[in-house]
Amino acid sequence: THIHPAEVVAGVLVVGVGTYFWGRYLVTIRDIAPYIDAFIASISVVAQYLLSRKVFENWVVWILADVIQIGLYFVKHMAPTGVVYIVFLAIAIGGFTSWRRVMTKETPMPRNRGTHGNEKWGRPRYAEDDLRPRSYFL
Repeated sequence: THIHPAEVVAGVLVVGVGTYFWGRYLVTIRDIAPYIDAFIASISVVAQYLLSRKVFENWVVWILADVIQIGLYFVKHMAPTGVVYIVFLAIAIGGFTSWRRVMTKETPMPRNRGTHGNEKWGRPRYAEDDLRPRSYFL
């Protein structure tokens, strides 16, 4: 699925509040880049939440977080960790392209996989339906 406007607002609030409070804590322990570290931690929490909800835009958030982390780790002279985050960036780009390919696919899924209620609205089941969270209790 795609991100809902309410999730955007909530995500911005979580990142803002998380960055502020976590950054204040990191200042007390003399972190080299407290607010950048706090921003990365906060945006990663939002990205993980979006991924758990199977929201397509989670990959964009992960890509942003990875790019910032790569730069930060090289500035902190933590090159091996920076290299790990280059690998994570490649994984996030791969996830983005893979999910985009699945979500733009227009071929109907086979009938024997179930319709989950889509047929009653006159719409056949498509590949992007596999990315949507389902409720098995309805």
